[in-house]
Amino acid sequence: MKPPRTTVVFSDIHWTTSEGPDPRRPLWRRFKQPDLFPDADIAAMLEAAATEAQGPLEIVLNGDVFDFDAVTELPPPDDGIPLSWWERLRGMAPEEIKSAWKLDRILDDHPVLVDTLRARLAAGDRLVFVIGNHDMELHWPACQRVLHDRLAPHPDADLRVCAWFYVSHGDTLIEHGNQYDGYCLCLDPLAPLVRAPTTGIARVRLPFGNWASRMMLNGMGMFNPHADAAWQLTFWGYVDFFWRHVARSQPFLLWTWLWGATATFMASLRDGLLPAEQDVLRLDAHVSQVARTSQTTPRVVRGLAALRVHPAIFQPWMVLKELWLDRALLLLFVFAGSFQVLATIKLFVGLSAWWWVVLLVLFLGPFLLYAQRVDSEIHQLERHVRRKVPLIARLAGVRRVVFGHTHRERHTRVEGVELLNPGTWSPAFADVACTQRVGRPCVVRVVPQPDGPRAARLDAWTGAAFNRIEETALPPMPLLPRPGQAARASEPALSGSGSPTSR
Repeated sequence: MKPPRTTVVFSDIHWTTSEGPDPRRPLWRRFKQPDLFPDADIAAMLEAAATEAQGPLEIVLNGDVFDFDAVTELPPPDDGIPLSWWERLRGMAPEEIKSAWKLDRILDDHPVLVDTLRARLAAGDRLVFVIGNHDMELHWPACQRVLHDRLAPHPDADLRVCAWFYVSHGDTLIEHGNQYDGYCLCLDPLAPLVRAPTTGIARVRLPFGNWASRMMLNGMGMFNPHADAAWQLTFWGYVDFFWRHVARSQPFLLWTWLWGATATFMASLRDGLLPAEQDVLRLDAHVSQVARTSQTTPRVVRGLAALRVHPAIFQPWMVLKELWLDRALLLLFVFAGSFQVLATIKLFVGLSAWWWVVLLVLFLGPFLLYAQRVDSEIHQLERHVRRKVPLIARLAGVRRVVFGHTHRERHTRVEGVELLNPGTWSPAFADVACTQRVGRPCVVRVVPQPDGPRAARLDAWTGAAFNRIEETALPPMPLLPRPGQAARASEPALSGSGSPTSR
């Protein structure tokens, strides 16, 4: 059978286990309730794409297809899977047996998804899973066996799992994009495992963004992790949100944030410093296997692996800033420092304790100035992507690159290279009740042309038909200043790309 000529790419679905409404807190994790799952829309979209193609499809699910980090359900005690205290609170560690259990549970809660993908494979389509940051546990052989056992209708079904990228027909490189995000990258996609220092059990090395999802967002169920607008509020917006939605359901939210942020920092720093588990005697064979699965050469595999950005966890102060722990530490210093200054002065001069308030106000001035000027480094992702796209295309010998990860649809060009992003199919809503959807579900389709090479288009799925989104131009990208040189004031700033935990 000839390989499919029409390629369909979509990403960031974030399939996870479902949760029914909590009678005491009906809006708690509303985004995980089954009526918001996109399964039926995806089934209809794939059926429409197959009808238009009039032949088999190459279906590429480009990362964050499954969200292992959002699974907080635990196996029954008779399964014999040992659990630590924090796993009981925030979900199981990324160990092989636990990851396979989680994937089985996710598929159990998405029967329409399972039936749809099995039907597409039975029809002769090719199904490709590209691993992203929230489904890194697909690196486990046990998880890949679960996919084959649950989705493949016969042993010869064309189902493959790619380590972090896939090359379609030699003209399109498809990659999730988290390798250019220092907060969410896989430190070494060719050796993604580490060994836990306490138990000695191998597990997938998780980046900072995954740990933040597990340790913080899993305990803050009123905040939708898929949409920045759901939690990026003004000061008074947070006050109003807390009073209306959190005060009665989670009055100690600040404590949940504090211990969750601290645990995130410690876990991501620990994982980042652990040595990778790899068999150097099989390294070349492993690279060759990745190349075959991804339809390219070992040279391209090694080159793309080297293009990743520097991990943010090796710059701890940046991570503290993203977690707001820097401001918490400085605020603690303000209170303790002003009290210590007053206590020292009182050794020599009799002063009223009310002078502590004066000192506190004086100390708070520099703190508030610092807090106001703190800016997230997340916006660097777009800069990294735009700088690397031409090199990626040249290295892989392709004419276009398809990314996901940012949850923002896009069709544009960078130095002549076509760049597309299908956005997100996740339940992204700006409000707690999940009535105000953010963005629109999109799909990239690369289709054959009768008189030339394949052409790509970005389509929004309306529920019944494809609505084409026209290609747009990117604004000029500001140049990085040289060491010791400030950026030009006239250069426009890049828009932020959201939180690492939401991608």
